[in-house]
Amino acid sequence: MTLQDQIDNAPDGNFKYTTIGQMHFEIERYTWNGKGVSPTKEPLADDMEVGPGQDMFITFTINTADVRDSSYPESRRNVKIVSGATSWAETVHPSLIAVFGKDWLKSAEGSYVAFQDVDNSEGREKVDGSLWGVPRFTAKYANLAEATQADADLRNGGNATSTVVDLSQAVETAKQLMTALSTTDRGKVFAQMNETRELETLTPAQVKDSFTQAGV
Repeated sequence: MTLQDQIDNAPDGNFKYTTIGQMHFEIERYTWNGKGVSPTKEPLADDMEVGPGQDMFITFTINTADVRDSSYPESRRNVKIVSGATSWAETVHPSLIAVFGKDWLKSAEGSYVAFQDVDNSEGREKVDGSLWGVPRFTAKYANLAEATQADADLRNGGNATSTVVDLSQAVETAKQLMTALSTTDRGKVFAQMNETRELETLTPAQVKDSFTQAGV
């Protein structure tokens, strides 16, 4: 790829990774106990009010373990529920309404959803200077099967890549070529494999690794 090609195909700076999983949420009242002291947390019910020295938070837990194998089977996001120019009012709440409707409190719990992390509105920074993310919900799915299919489509459609799929294709093609060209030296096999359409993104070194992993 030429330098011009790389410039013309520069990555999207606005790209946001999408996570799909089953969502659970809990709304709590935090009562602050002074600087340096952890707040007292209690589930917030209809007959409870949030008074002075207290705040309302919602914690989303997205379980991805059933949807795909991952090193991070659970994503958790904690958002303060407050109006104004805030993450809740500008991002999280509108996205919940867009996906579930105004009665999201009754229908969202336990649903399979897709969400993206976007920068928080308050400017809260991590140690490295980047902004903490808050969830923007983008879709819901009727059941686990739909969520799993959507996740597979997403990973294979360009927003995320699956090395497992590519490697599997490389191994299968390698075996076929080795059978068809058993008398040809391995270097020519690698060259022919590298010209095969399914393997156009793999280097000869990666193909060689696939031989090793396949036990060829």
